[in-house]
Amino acid sequence: MSNQVAPRRKRSLSAHQKQMRFFTGLALTGCAVLAAALFWYLNRPGFVAR
Repeated sequence: MSNQVAPRRKRSLSAHQKQMRFFTGLALTGCAVLAAALFWYLNRPGFVAR
């Protein structure tokens, strides 16, 4: 037995997979921006939590 590792072939993504990866990244970026905006809004000096 040899310890040689077979070279991996780079699998190309289908059009649907590329589209889903794009929209997933877009959704995660949008959620991060909205969360940052929410925390910024809640941590403003003039904001009073009731």
